[in-house]
Amino acid sequence: MKFKSLKITTVCAAILIGGFMQSAAGHNGATGIIKERMDNMITMGKALGAVADMLKGKRDFDAKVVSQTGDVIIQHSKSLGSLFPDTNESRHGKHSAALPVVWEKNDAFLALAKSLEEKAEILKTVASGGELKMVKIAFGQTAKTCSACHADFRKKKN
Repeated sequence: MKFKSLKITTVCAAILIGGFMQSAAGHNGATGIIKERMDNMITMGKALGAVADMLKGKRDFDAKVVSQTGDVIIQHSKSLGSLFPDTNESRHGKHSAALPVVWEKNDAFLALAKSLEEKAEILKTVASGGELKMVKIAFGQTAKTCSACHADFRKKKN
């Protein structure tokens, strides 16, 4: 049962990461803080994509890449609070996908950002052990945290 759940999580993560990549082309007109946070999300998505490719067997497992992905997610999740200031530009800027709930329930938003950082710390730690099963579990938890934030705080894609 755990394997099936893990497989579903990996597929969901791949879809989420694909959305990051696909949306990158649509952000050409974004500027300022909107562009900064989109770039932040794209960077995290690309890092997660590298690990997802390993878990799907599209590339060889490399614990160093998984650890680096953990570092990227840690670094970028720490900056999420500063990338969503309560300003008119941040709330209503061109290409913003942030929902008003980001600012209305900012404590919950920041708690998810902190949770993402913690999950990425775990991913980095288990990567050093090189055990694929543990990496899959930690990756799934990290990806679920990304998905949870998008579900609650991001506009749905058309």
